[in-house]
Amino acid sequence: MATPSQTAVVASLASQLKVVPYSTLMSELGLESVRDMEDVVIAAIYEGAVGGKLNPRDQQFLVEFSTLSDITTDSVTGMTSVMQKWNAKLQSTLKTLETNIADAESKHNAKLKTEADFQTEFANAKEAEASTASGIAKGSAVDAVRKMDRARMMKGPM
Repeated sequence: MATPSQTAVVASLASQLKVVPYSTLMSELGLESVRDMEDVVIAAIYEGAVGGKLNPRDQQFLVEFSTLSDITTDSVTGMTSVMQKWNAKLQSTLKTLETNIADAESKHNAKLKTEADFQTEFANAKEAEASTASGIAKGSAVDAVRKMDRARMMKGPM
C-alpha cells in the first residue's frame, strides 16, 4: 500500500515525464526494491492519481495521464470562463421562466375573475327573472346571458 506522499511523488513525476525510468522512480521514492516501487506505482494507478503501464522489460513506467498534469492555470481559467457563461445563461433562463410563470398566473387569475363575474351576472339575471311577477320579463335572463356571451366573445380569448 502506497502512502499519500508516495502517490504524490508518482503523480508529480508522471506529470513531468511521459516515460519515467524505474531508476528515477526508485530514487525519488527512496526505495531499493523494484517490486516495492512497482507496488507503489500500481497503488497510484488504482487510486486514480496516474494512468499508465509498467514495462519491466525496459525498466520504465509509460504514463498515460496524471491528475497533476490535467489541471493547469490556463485550464482553470478556461473552466472558470465556461462556468461563468453557463451561469449567465442559467440566470437568463431562470428570469424568463419566472416571467412566464407570472404571466400564466396573471392570465389564470383573470380567467377565474371573468368566470366569477359571469356566474354573478347569471345568478343576478335568474333572480331578476324569478322576482318578476308577470310573464313580461320571461326570457330576460336568457337575453342577459346572450349579451354577456357576446361581450365575452368580443373580448377574445385570454
